[in-house]
Amino acid sequence: MVKIIKNSAWDIIYDRRENKTYSESLKKYLNCLDPLFEKAKAMEEFDFICTLLRVRSLQDAGWDPWENTLSAGKKLYNLQKRIKDFETVRHLFLWLYGHIVEASEPYETIANMLNIVDGRTFITSNFSDKKRGRYFVPQSPSEKIDTLGDMAKKVNMPDVVVPFQDVFDRELRNAIFHSDYVLYDGKVRLLRGFSKEYSHNEVQAILNKALAYINTFETLISYHVSSYKTPKLVRMYPKHTQVADEEAITILRKGHGVIGLQSNWSVEEVRQGQILARIGRFTRRESKMLENNPENVMMPPDYRKKINMILPFLPGFIRKWIVAIINKYEWI
Repeated sequence: MVKIIKNSAWDIIYDRRENKTYSESLKKYLNCLDPLFEKAKAMEEFDFICTLLRVRSLQDAGWDPWENTLSAGKKLYNLQKRIKDFETVRHLFLWLYGHIVEASEPYETIANMLNIVDGRTFITSNFSDKKRGRYFVPQSPSEKIDTLGDMAKKVNMPDVVVPFQDVFDRELRNAIFHSDYVLYDGKVRLLRGFSKEYSHNEVQAILNKALAYINTFETLISYHVSSYKTPKLVRMYPKHTQVADEEAITILRKGHGVIGLQSNWSVEEVRQGQILARIGRFTRRESKMLENNPENVMMPPDYRKKINMILPFLPGFIRKWIVAIINKYEWI
């Protein structure tokens, strides 16, 4: 089973009385979802890894909204610790709640895990836009949850939908995004068509469940990514290849885990005409290293996060000089 990450940046928000809501929700959601991850991995590991890596299409660095969601949420969490005004903090977390329930990746991740368990393959988009009038618009969270519910019933794993159902409040979500709520006396009042009021404790519970929900996905994905310590051969699903019994090999980053997959052809086999296919999420440096030596599937550690933590504390001219040098020589 997955070990719960202690002292996560997503821990409970400013009211310590709600610790229990967060911790109990986190355990509940992990227990709902971890069996699905384990089952999908056992059935088709190639597609399982594609799901973990959020493979979409040909993209450069900086096109991963999941990383952006985690980063934005943690920055808002850290920001609120420096704010003393209750209403300001409440607004921040209501907006963060809206961001969390709208984030596409948790829905896509569970849809693809269910696809795998149902004997189908990983696909890049499970929730295509729907036509409403003259326009195509993204599906709402409630529509996605309904779809996931049908998929989960088909493979007899109904619990995987519980975290989504537990966290999503349609009326609150709509009020936040349409600016139709009012903070008054510690309460949240909804206006358009609802005339509904949430007490302070009710709002705290919803917000802490949302933080537990997003931390559940961060924990599960991180846990399974980091579980790959050494390169491993993985059977390719027959629909992904025209070569019988073709295998892929995992591409790893030290200190992180799996970052990609590529055909397990030797340099000589590639010279003889075999096509070397590769998918994953790589830095520019890693892409260049793989092109120069495809047989080296263990990439060095990525120091970008450490560098980004240090840069803000340096004088501006030194910061620009360091960034220019790093970009010029592609050190990261």
